[in-house]
Amino acid sequence: MKINWQYYQAPNRDAIDAIPYQLDYLFSTKDSSEDIEYFLYNELAPNIKHQNRIYSIIEPVIEVMEFNICQKGKIQYKNEILNFLGYIFQEYIRDENSILVTPIEYQTAALKLSLQYSEEFESYKRFQSFMKRVFPDTIEPQMPDVIFYKSTLNDCQKTFETLIYNADQQNIGESLFACGLMSFKNPNLKLHDLEMIQQDSITNLGLCINQMAFDKRLAVKSLSTPTLHPFVWGNGFECVLATSSLMIDSIHQDLRCQKNTINDIMNGYEAIRDMNIDEDIDFPPHKFMLEDLSSVLFQEHLGKGRLLDPQKLTGIQSYFYNLLSKEYRTHTYTLLYAGIVPNGMSIEEANNINDIYNCYN
Repeated sequence: MKINWQYYQAPNRDAIDAIPYQLDYLFSTKDSSEDIEYFLYNELAPNIKHQNRIYSIIEPVIEVMEFNICQKGKIQYKNEILNFLGYIFQEYIRDENSILVTPIEYQTAALKLSLQYSEEFESYKRFQSFMKRVFPDTIEPQMPDVIFYKSTLNDCQKTFETLIYNADQQNIGESLFACGLMSFKNPNLKLHDLEMIQQDSITNLGLCINQMAFDKRLAVKSLSTPTLHPFVWGNGFECVLATSSLMIDSIHQDLRCQKNTINDIMNGYEAIRDMNIDEDIDFPPHKFMLEDLSSVLFQEHLGKGRLLDPQKLTGIQSYFYNLLSKEYRTHTYTLLYAGIVPNGMSIEEANNINDIYNCYN
């Protein structure tokens, strides 16, 4: 491929010169997957992304990757490359999906990233097309990482049907949660009449998130179980998946049912905090729980770019906000993104919070 690399922007001039050689190495080496992952995240990534800014040079990088995989059949590292691109665009993935993915540090009442950085968003859409071309919708069972990215990057009927097939065949948990995420974004996509026997708590939560028959007691028990599962989103913590599942399932119920669901989740949140889980882990599970819960409850306000008056919240939104701000003395990144400032804080103070979960300490 002939590419005028000088036409594109990168963090520095050396990066522009280095990238073509790095891509040659990527598609000519026979190194281990572990070595390739180290190379992608520690050597290639700094030449594409600096802090939160993604430079335009990502577009020819994706072109070269797609060409080598699709045209030359160099598929050895395609899953590692998929996860790498997901890492580059993780802020956009969170911004477009709201739930089940890594919490991001949003500023108060920020606009959606697609509105703030339209050129970067075009690169994100190029990542979407890469996904469709490199991992086409087929009925063959897919790897868990592929299932995740299919659900986060689109909500089309064909992809949904592929995920339904997987839910009955292989990677049941991942497929069910992927279907739930897609139907959360597109209510027209619904699972019906799956021939499935509940095998474990993850399968149960997958049924819950798709608003199918599930065991409520088992789902609530999962809230206080910080068991790690092979999911890309939410670090795969069972309690985080339970949070999203229960809240999505109850979102259309009456106020009393919603309050009970929130109380179940907050009790699980407290139980996990009391376990003194290692805080050196990036985003311990109880933080994910609050982010996903906030995202579901305030989804219509996310990324609108305006402050929200707490006096104008709905009954369930007000209940949750007061519970966090008064009883738990905390706040979430998602509430900032929805335009709700912690009690007693100015916008300037809120935008400079280092750890939103300790903002009252």
